[in-house]
Parts: sequence; C-alpha cells; structure tokens
Amino acid sequence: MIGCRGIKRNPVYTKSRTPPNLLASGITETHVSFVESRHLLRLLSQINDIEIIWLRFYNDPFMANENEFRSRHANILSPIIATIGSDLETLDQAALQENYTEHLVSLGLLTRPLQIDPSTGQPVFDHFKKDWKTQSTQTTRLGKLLLRHIGLVETQ
Repeated sequence: MIGCRGIKRNPVYTKSRTPPNLLASGITETHVSFVESRHLLRLLSQINDIEIIWLRFYNDPFMANENEFRSRHANILSPIIATIGSDLETLDQAALQENYTEHLVSLGLLTRPLQIDPSTGQPVFDHFKKDWKTQSTQTTRLGKLLLRHIGLVETQ
C-alpha cells in the first residue's frame, strides 16, 4: 500500500486549481469570457423558475409597463401573508415564498439594504423579527447581469 508520503507536491499547484503556466502567461480575453459565462450558468443552475420570476420582478417592481408581467405571474407574485391563525398550507406557502427571496439574496442576486435611523446613523433592529430592519429588496448588478444574460431584460 502506497501512503501519502510518496506523493511529491507542487507548492504552486497545491493552493489553487490554476496551473502555474496560466499564472505566468496570463488569461486570454476568450478564456475570461468563457469563465464568466460558465459562472453565470452555474448561478442559473442554482435557481429555479420561480426564483427567476422573483428576480425579474425585483429588477424594477414599480414600472408602469410591468402589468402584463405581474398578471401573467400573479399566482407566484401575489404575497402570501402568514398570521398566527393561518392554516398549515398557508404557513408552508409563505415560508417557501420568503425562502425564494432569501436564496436569491444568499447568491448575491438580490440585496436588502439595512434601514438606517436618521437621528443616530445606526441600523434599526426589529425586536419582533429579531433581525435588522431592511429597506425594499433590490436587484444587484450581478442579478441584472444574469437577467440580461438570459434575455429577460433589455440591454441598456
């Protein structure tokens, strides 16, 4: 049986998966474009159709010409409000709907800026939710790039 002691390690290749000659010679523009496209496709593979609809919605939720989009996806975009007296199905649906947005935030496709108290300049804490209060949800630059990449928004 051959142990790990017999394996000679290359110190440059050990820490990263980038071959040493790539570091020395640089990366071509074609390779950069390929890697960026592959990154966007990896992000796309991590989200489902419903999350894509939410991402598109948050891109510009108040545009006047978005009525067709909202009506076409009303079954997804209608807020599900869970209260203390809600039945189990409503609680489950509300949890799923909230998780779609949370997942997009965790991937860096959406952001929720913290609400700042103007008198103190400090973030505001929500004691009911036991979390920081946030402003409205917004699409990040990466989220906008992904939407353009899949053709759901116009190139500006």
